[in-house]
Amino acid sequence: MCRGTSYAKLINLEEPSDNISEVLAQVAKRFGILQKGGGYHHEEAARRFVREFQLGKFGHLVLDDLDPASVETFMADLKEPVLSKSMQLKEAKRERAQKMREKNAARKLKLRSG
Repeated sequence: MCRGTSYAKLINLEEPSDNISEVLAQVAKRFGILQKGGGYHHEEAARRFVREFQLGKFGHLVLDDLDPASVETFMADLKEPVLSKSMQLKEAKRERAQKMREKNAARKLKLRSG
């Protein structure tokens, strides 16, 4: 993984597990998530697990199935700077002004030569 660590390491499991009860019990133990009476609070442990995932503690992961074309499009979009609406308007204004300057320069050149 790029950044982060496996969830098993984060919650002190020897290896990843398909047993969600075991995982949530370990999350509760690791982060001290107890309910009244001293038992593990599985619902709160599940919230903590999701929060850790959302914070990127397990690396850059995506849960959706993605086709290669979608991934390429996404990566290309990341490389292009995203302009705010006001910056888009300013850029369009600059482009219009440049076209007008070019048009006026061509008109002046035509008048001089003609």
